[in-house]
Amino acid sequence: MPINAAEWNLLVDRIHDGLCIPFLGAGASIGANAPSAATLAEMLAARCDYPGRDKKDFLKVAQFFRMVTDEYEPRREIVRILSNPAIRPTPAHEALASLPFLFFITTNYDDLLERALRDRGRQPRVMVYKVGKDKEEVERMPTFAEPIVYKIHGTMGDLTSMVVTEDDMVNWMAGVLTSDPPLPKAISALFKESVLFIGYALTDWNIRVLLRAIRGREPAKLCISIQKQPENPEDLDFWNRLVAHLTKNELRCYSIDAGDFIAELKQRYDAAYRGPA
Repeated sequence: MPINAAEWNLLVDRIHDGLCIPFLGAGASIGANAPSAATLAEMLAARCDYPGRDKKDFLKVAQFFRMVTDEYEPRREIVRILSNPAIRPTPAHEALASLPFLFFITTNYDDLLERALRDRGRQPRVMVYKVGKDKEEVERMPTFAEPIVYKIHGTMGDLTSMVVTEDDMVNWMAGVLTSDPPLPKAISALFKESVLFIGYALTDWNIRVLLRAIRGREPAKLCISIQKQPENPEDLDFWNRLVAHLTKNELRCYSIDAGDFIAELKQRYDAAYRGPA
């Protein structure tokens, strides 16, 4: 079912009023020449002679890599791969960077979003969630010129922050559920207003855990997930059933290409608030 005009208008208005936070996953970087999670897993598997058949399972492959080396070697290899100069921000990154979001959240380790923001003349401040560390609050509220990019699964600039193995994910989820540390209050507050998920699979249950940890059983006023539905008929049936289940909790799911969605979002925002070029 497509997004209707009323929902587009509501989303555009919430962005304009500073009441919407975009939450970007790997799917938001399609077209950047960056490997997908499955491809990255296969590259790691080749590097560490992974013996299993499930060479596309990123967390499992990274876990084995860590077991046969140390906790930093798989992270170094990921940084090396993602530092390829051919990996560049996409038109989707550029369009997002032009919209007046003050906060961005991403599970991506790369700096594509930050680079897109700087290309637009904005100077992002990067904050990183680190399990077991002291709570980090937003000391100075962001502005359009200085938005905040919150890296919830770590960043290439800090190997210790990167969530790459099964153990890392377990620790991350435990930290989120027990508020060790809690997310900054300014970000948690937006989670209770409007969240725009772009580039996540609905089966990505760690993100659903994060939503429950922050909001409890109270739904956000507007929660939208943008992703392409699977092409495999068996996977599609499961996807449709999961959408029906999640919709009961006010999560609105739409099967749209992330790049196409972001382009239309920018077009609609510009038409509503920026007028003709």
